[in-house]
Amino acid sequence: MADVFLSYASEDRVTANRLAQALQSSGLSVWYDRHLQGGSLFAAEIERELHAAACVVVLWSADSVVSEWVLDEAAHARDRNRLVPVAVADVAPPLGFRQRHVLDLRTWQGEPGHTGFAELIASLKQLLARTDSRMPDAGAPVRPPPQLAVLPFDAPANDEDTALLADSLAEEILLALGRARGIRLVGRTSSFQLRGARKAEAGSALNATHLLDGTVRRVGSTLQVVAQLTDAGTGAMLWSGRYSYDHSNVVALQDTITSEIAATLQFMLANRPASGRLEAGAYDLYVRGRKLLRLHSAESCSQAVHCLEAATRGTPKHARAWAALAAARAEMLSFAELEAQAPIVHAVRESASRALAMDNTLGEAYTAQILCLPDIGAWRQKQALLDAGLQADPNDAMLLARRALFRVSVGLIRSAVLDHALAFELDPLSPQAHLGKGIALWLQGRIEESDALFTRARASWPEHALLWFYHYWVLLNSERVEDAEHHLKSHRPATVDDAWAQIQLMITRAIRGAPHAVEPLLEQIGRSGTDVVSRYALQLGPVLARLGHFDQAFAVLDAGLGPPWRSHVWGPAPFRVRPGAATAALFSPAARELRSDARFARLCGRLGLGSFWRESNAWPDCAADVRGRYAFIHECSRVESEVPE
Repeated sequence: MADVFLSYASEDRVTANRLAQALQSSGLSVWYDRHLQGGSLFAAEIERELHAAACVVVLWSADSVVSEWVLDEAAHARDRNRLVPVAVADVAPPLGFRQRHVLDLRTWQGEPGHTGFAELIASLKQLLARTDSRMPDAGAPVRPPPQLAVLPFDAPANDEDTALLADSLAEEILLALGRARGIRLVGRTSSFQLRGARKAEAGSALNATHLLDGTVRRVGSTLQVVAQLTDAGTGAMLWSGRYSYDHSNVVALQDTITSEIAATLQFMLANRPASGRLEAGAYDLYVRGRKLLRLHSAESCSQAVHCLEAATRGTPKHARAWAALAAARAEMLSFAELEAQAPIVHAVRESASRALAMDNTLGEAYTAQILCLPDIGAWRQKQALLDAGLQADPNDAMLLARRALFRVSVGLIRSAVLDHALAFELDPLSPQAHLGKGIALWLQGRIEESDALFTRARASWPEHALLWFYHYWVLLNSERVEDAEHHLKSHRPATVDDAWAQIQLMITRAIRGAPHAVEPLLEQIGRSGTDVVSRYALQLGPVLARLGHFDQAFAVLDAGLGPPWRSHVWGPAPFRVRPGAATAALFSPAARELRSDARFARLCGRLGLGSFWRESNAWPDCAADVRGRYAFIHECSRVESEVPE
């Protein structure tokens, strides 16, 4: 791992080489693209080094401020608080980076005594010191930040209420630590899979450096909690605490444990806003509501909302209860038809606003607000909410995955890949993280790795419908059509509808080149109902373009992508596109042929993406890919947006 990752435009290579040599002479290790190994996977190696570097120095010049690669790398560094911007020419930094102090190397020619270079060295050492509790010797690698796994606390096997409380206490500690800087947290979905004897493998399975574990017992109305922090590598106990609290003061118990862990690990935690004290009855409802929310079904979401509404009535000043209620209500949008969505959206916004008014660091509340926005449109609002949420809660793996999905939806594939990779690091045993990682590998063209990851994930979660579907879709759109057809016919999750599977089989046969397969496919879809073409538009458009039927492809997309811009039109259950993900299909490898036609750019303009790209100064990766065929930016700008902003 290098101390410094150097990001620059290829036109500034001479300056970058000079700066790299000067930094190395000052005792810092530097990685830049000169170190790429022959035959290595370019994007994969850059991604790995960018993740590992303690500091990211970005050289701003007339060329770099419009370079998609540099902007992606700078955004990743900014979001992880590792960015050190440097001006090497008379140019303003791009939007989104102008609030950062920029070091001035415009007149630097390599002299070590230059004021700007001396300031750069001081800034790098200060950032390295924050990353590690001590500065290393010259040339020694910088230790990465600790990665903490909060394991589910143990409780007596015959006491269901205490077991539920034990899980909730561990989860509350995890949520409270989410805002910590200088620490990375393993996601709940992964860490809570390791119980009992499996806790022994937590360090290696979760890539954790530290483990927090504990036990909870109830004696009358008193809770007795033992918590301990251990070094995952050596097994040495670093801290242990014993607590005895009345059940009504369980939030105070969580606050005490959290602050002691923070002090032990020498992390700087922001002052936590008062989140209120839950009465025993309200706390039980809150715990049960959170458990129901994780089941992700229409019935469980409805029950979760009922529990959490009662909990917030009992304790109206508990911020995380309001955030959980917002999340539960937002989840219901995935199951509600269009005519029922307006009152749900209003209720989500009200709950999220109540939560953030008390504690503006709750990533869960930001996510809920995003899901209230139209699937197509409101691009700037979504980006602002995602950035604000991750600035407040950088350890929220689900929020990172949500931003990755948004970035795919606006064509910023390289940035999305980085977010998916970080989400996977934080939550490596989660099916959602595996889904994101598998998609990210596909987006990079790493098909064999994507196939292998999906195969492993489906062995662990055989009934996870989205893992099953995307495995099929990756195979189908990677010239492995026979494998995709075999996948459809075997090991299908119980929730997959037979009629839907038959349409997919017709799609695979059409792509495989079966005679007269396209017309029966369209006829079958037409017979299935009046709105089915719109429900399948995001699949059919790219498929028809792949088969050379471009007029039909754009006719289907024009018919399917229109008002009211909400989620119920984007696919049949169980593959209804999650809120906010509709346009992701347009920028995936499956739509490569579709993007080769200039009508694709005009479609993007109609969907409001053109104005978003212009205002954010970040055009999609595909704009460069089609440069030899048509002028993407010009075609996109020819059409006025039809979507709400």
